[in-house]
Parts: sequence; structure tokens; C-alpha cells
Amino acid sequence: MDLAWDAASDSGGSGLDHYAVYVDGTRSQQVPAGTTSTTVSGLASGTTYEFSATAVDGAGNESSASNAVSVTTDASGGGDFSQRVTRIDGFDGDTATDELSFEFVSNVGSDWVDVHYTVNGGTQYNYRMNNPSGDTHTLETSPDYVVGDFSSGDTIEYYFTYQHDGTASDTRWFSITY
Repeated sequence: MDLAWDAASDSGGSGLDHYAVYVDGTRSQQVPAGTTSTTVSGLASGTTYEFSATAVDGAGNESSASNAVSVTTDASGGGDFSQRVTRIDGFDGDTATDELSFEFVSNVGSDWVDVHYTVNGGTQYNYRMNNPSGDTHTLETSPDYVVGDFSSGDTIEYYFTYQHDGTASDTRWFSITY
């Protein structure tokens, strides 16, 4: 999805540092000052998204969000990927449902996929996903690596980096509450 906006200015003296682009209220990208457009990739087909942007100055002050724009992507399957997170029972030897498995299905063929996640806004963890089916379309966390030991109410925020046309592309951030 290609987005563009009018340039902002900063009258406070610290100068414009960057723009923050939001997808469905979650920060998706940071765009350098002087650039007033970006492309948001990794959107699912047939899905409605709301986009907005803010300006952030050198002191870290963030403006109010721009007017939001709501767009529905093409339902014909034009997205690069689909993703799924599944709860797994008792993987770590107990009977609790406290683990997650990530799945990323590429519609463009990806040789590798990384999942990046945080729990309750803490440390970011990064994991290279494997390819159990032997093709270049479905990559998922394997039974030997499952994200676990979550508690009710934990918020897991995550995104994927995937190989596309020989370069790395990041998806937007996703969030689930356990």
C-alpha cells in the first residue's frame, strides 16, 4: 500500500526528526524527516486497514495523528503473505496451554523468515523459522522451538522479516493478548 502525506514543520526548535506511520493504531514504520511517502507491505488480501501518520521532533515529541484513511486491500489474494499464531497444549511437559507456534505462509516464495516478538513490551526476541514442508511458501516454528510460558493477559507483539525479491521485507506489527 503506497502512502503519502504533506510535510510537517517543527516550531519548537528541535527540528523534525521522523514520521511514524500507524496501521490500525499500531506503529508500523518510521520514515526519515524529508521523506513524505512510504510503502506498507505484508498486508493480507481482502482486509480493511486504517492508516495514519504523526510527526516526531528531535526531542521525541509526537504530533497528533493525521486524519486516518481506511483502505480495503484487494480480495483476489494480492498480499505477500498470511500468518497464524496457534496455542499449543502441554508442549513443555505440563498440561497448561501456555505456548504459541507461529506460522508464516508466503505468497511470493521466501527462502527464509524471521519472527520478532516482545512480551508485555519487554525485550525483543528474534527467531529464524524453519521450513518443515520443504517448499518456499510455508515456514513455521518447529516443534523444537515454541514460544512459551505465557500468562493470561500477556500481550505478545510480533512481526516477520521475510526474503522477497532477494531483499528483506518487514511486515507490520501484529498483537495478540494471551
